[in-house]
Amino acid sequence: MIGVDDPRWLTTLPHLVRPLADEWLVGLLLRCDLVNGWPAGTTGRYLRRSPTAPPISNQALWAFATARSLNLPRLAALLALPLDALRQTTFEAELLRLRAPDRGPRRMVVSRPFRICPACIAAQRLIARSHVLPLVYSCPEHGVWLESACRCGAPLRPFHRRATPFTCPVCALPWQDLPRRVPDHDTLALDGRLMRLFRSFLDHGTAESIVHAMQAVVDERRKRGLKRQLPPLPREGALP
Repeated sequence: MIGVDDPRWLTTLPHLVRPLADEWLVGLLLRCDLVNGWPAGTTGRYLRRSPTAPPISNQALWAFATARSLNLPRLAALLALPLDALRQTTFEAELLRLRAPDRGPRRMVVSRPFRICPACIAAQRLIARSHVLPLVYSCPEHGVWLESACRCGAPLRPFHRRATPFTCPVCALPWQDLPRRVPDHDTLALDGRLMRLFRSFLDHGTAESIVHAMQAVVDERRKRGLKRQLPPLPREGALP
């Protein structure tokens, strides 16, 4: 907390939040809006790097993987936080480490559509970074499906001028009241293996390790006699 005798209180948001463990930047922005009584996306609209940048509600979700289109230093000042604390809500550090020396930074493909865990929302308004990884469809903490649509059928959207944060912009249902469907055991087991693979690459991977992994795929294809090109993975199935 910043007291009224601290000169920084005039340059910060009326009510401050701090990043949660494994929180994604999208969720942090929504919590800023919620505690300050603003419509979903208000904080983000003030963080665009230039007036010509796409409106916050129209930005593709992958843009929040590194937040390069947003002014993170300004958000750090508004929340009276060190910049590194906000960078931990993105994948910027991991993608820089996975970059090949002679190439630009890799791009993180964020799972589509936008998905949340109703139990995480109910517990602490958390949209986890781990929930935006492709190919993983359940919450490792609560063992329920990640939901992408409201009970009314409308797709979930994080930012909408007419919506209260963490609610459906069509029927106003709170996300915490979405159904908590439990996947079968095989789905949970596969999601757990995929999550461990992602964490291994994101925490310890290098550009060289990705090259070795791709070569292993080529070798396995040759071993199985798959001479023709495999069907392409959907965009949400692309690995970092």
